[in-house]
Amino acid sequence: MAQRGDKCIYVRPEYHERISCIVQVIGSGEIPLYAYLDNILKHHFDLFEEDILKDFAKMSKPLFSHGNNNCHLPVDCDRAVVAR
Repeated sequence: MAQRGDKCIYVRPEYHERISCIVQVIGSGEIPLYAYLDNILKHHFDLFEEDILKDFAKMSKPLFSHGNNNCHLPVDCDRAVVAR
């Protein structure tokens, strides 16, 4: 990961403490917290991509139709593209 992202997230205090400890010990203080969390999320999406897409399809209209982004959820689906 080349740079720090520009989004803020909130995690439970006990998770923050746990993750901070892991990053300090395993990464010898050289892995930023955001990079570790980015890797966790990437791994999660890699593992569960098919399930996420199936559940998404059940709960909404098609994400892509006729070449247009037709997301009908109150989220910015332009940023919710799953890498293949």
